[in-house]
Amino acid sequence: MTYQNKECMFPTMHRKHEVVAPIFNELLGLEVTAVEVDTDQFGTFSGEVARVLPVKDTLRKKIESGFGTKDGQIAVASEGSISPHPYIPFVTANMESLMFVDKEKGFELTVSHLSTDIVAEKMEVSDYSELNHFLLKADFPNHGLMVIPKDPIQLEVCKGIRDESELAEAIKVLVGKSRVNRVVVQNDFRAHMSPTRMKNIGDCARKLAIRIAQKCPKCSQPGWGAVSSIYDARCEYCESKLKSVVSGYQNGCVTCDYVEVEELDDVSNSSKWCDFCNP
Repeated sequence: MTYQNKECMFPTMHRKHEVVAPIFNELLGLEVTAVEVDTDQFGTFSGEVARVLPVKDTLRKKIESGFGTKDGQIAVASEGSISPHPYIPFVTANMESLMFVDKEKGFELTVSHLSTDIVAEKMEVSDYSELNHFLLKADFPNHGLMVIPKDPIQLEVCKGIRDESELAEAIKVLVGKSRVNRVVVQNDFRAHMSPTRMKNIGDCARKLAIRIAQKCPKCSQPGWGAVSSIYDARCEYCESKLKSVVSGYQNGCVTCDYVEVEELDDVSNSSKWCDFCNP
């Protein structure tokens, strides 16, 4: 293995390294170690700190912070979001991205993973008794919760709640911090509070590790894999291009400019994917 017994730093506050480390060790031989960095400075799910940078820029900032804390050549960082699914209406999705940087070999590689397997519930209440079946839907206490005042007099958030009495007290206190005497109770999406998000980070880490393990056919550097999708499939009836059907990939190297086209077998040309036959 190219990275056998080498150290990989992971700047994190929320124990993400616990799911990434065994995968990187298994597939790459890397020893992933956590580096304590205030990653909340780059944005929080609770809204206390706005996320203002694009994902890749945020990942680079996290890695730079890691290198600034501890000497090293290799690092990985994670960034996630919870939002409406980009293609499926009324479905919530979790997008996870991991960036790997090897300063010695001179490359960075980012891989993303989109999943609908995420517990993401939210409810507005003025009293704990209103929660009813919400706690079951939110998978509480297996998944943690946070409480945020609605229209706050001052933004004060209670996070990491996994106890009913603590939840009731947080609602009682933070209702008083709201101009409308209401709070939002929602899942805490920080990785150590969200088992489903942690699983998605692990799935993303596996995709990244598999990509890193692939060597370029030309220069033998790690990180060979798909850099873009090809959409050349055509409708069986009208022969229009099917914009949502991937027919192949352009594979490339993260270090040199070598590329290869990989065509997929058994690509669907069904009219159900056609914007003209099935608008």
